[in-house]
Amino acid sequence: MRDHLLRMKASALDFREGLLVAILVAAAGCTLPQSPSATLSAAPVPDPLPESGTCPKISPRGQPVPAFPRRALGQHGWAIVEFDVTSDGVTSNVHIYESSPLELFDRESVIAVQKWKLPSSFGAHRKCRTLFVFSTYGQ
Repeated sequence: MRDHLLRMKASALDFREGLLVAILVAAAGCTLPQSPSATLSAAPVPDPLPESGTCPKISPRGQPVPAFPRRALGQHGWAIVEFDVTSDGVTSNVHIYESSPLELFDRESVIAVQKWKLPSSFGAHRKCRTLFVFSTYGQ
């Protein structure tokens, strides 16, 4: 029984040390090496952003930004979100216009834009677009 408890304690220490290393690596903005099959390649970021409908350029400054999804750790990519803005500044009809890698960052990008509140002076517009770039490489 004593040996079993000692093994459990050693196992818990190994887990905590591994977790601490992962936290320190993430805090330093580094990524742990992965096998080539574990990474998805992203298409180049579109520049400039594809033309949108009637929407003037939107500065997302001060608006919620997407969370980096856990399933995407070690990956990079981008998502273009298309949405409408009502006359009171609320976003609606929020959906992904284009993204790469496909669907990896979509959910978080849509959730962020759904939370946006633009000034009423912005007015009502259709087919607005914004680009989110996701990277763990500090780029």
